[in-house]
Amino acid sequence: MERRPLRASVLVTTRRPKRPPLHRALRHPPSISAFCFLISALLARVTELTLRYLIDVPSKCPDTEPMPTIILMHGRGADAHDLLDLAPMLDVAPGCRFILPNAPRAWEAAPGMRFGFTWFDGWPPESESVAASREALLKFIDEVKERYPTSALILAGFSQGAMMALEVGLRTEVAAIIAMSGGLYEPHLPEKTSPRPVFIAHGTMDDVVSVSYGRRARLVLEELRFDVDYHEYPMGHQIVVEEIEAVRAFLTRLIGS
Repeated sequence: MERRPLRASVLVTTRRPKRPPLHRALRHPPSISAFCFLISALLARVTELTLRYLIDVPSKCPDTEPMPTIILMHGRGADAHDLLDLAPMLDVAPGCRFILPNAPRAWEAAPGMRFGFTWFDGWPPESESVAASREALLKFIDEVKERYPTSALILAGFSQGAMMALEVGLRTEVAAIIAMSGGLYEPHLPEKTSPRPVFIAHGTMDDVVSVSYGRRARLVLEELRFDVDYHEYPMGHQIVVEEIEAVRAFLTRLIGS
């Protein structure tokens, strides 16, 4: 989907506790082997499901309690850590569980140059790679629901992750779908799908995934009678504060107490 490796730019002014400078290590890996070792070590603690993932409960509620679960997926060239800072900014009462899966395959930007991970190949997306990730995510969702008490399941993502959220969210029972700077993979839309709330946001100056993909997704879903909450912002391929606030408001209407 992306023509160049661009990580989600989350523009915020809120002060947060300092975290290790992981992003520097990921942006400038000293070598392919060192990079792969770093990511494997960081994700090693949660590997028993189909996909490696990170988990965060910003409210500090006991993780054994039923709560809304938001599966948040990164874009190409990134990893499960890329959107982790969004969790406390999107958390709404009574508290949500955020699960951030790692895409299944390393991304090779050029021969011998690998960094980050990818959900599918090519643009337009290569169908077999989309199908492989779709099946992996469907299995992963079943595993998540079995392991973690979930009162409502929301699929969300940025860029490639947004496309996968829509791709999978149309094929399984979810409370809502959130697609940021992504698009809809239309060649194999399911013949039958139940309408559900969808949040779509896109930058009018996006030169990686054109805003036309967001507009097209809105049109197709509204024709299928989905309730689409659509937003455009004067931004590029990134996430801005106003968008975060709109997503939070969407979640509050959906699951807030």
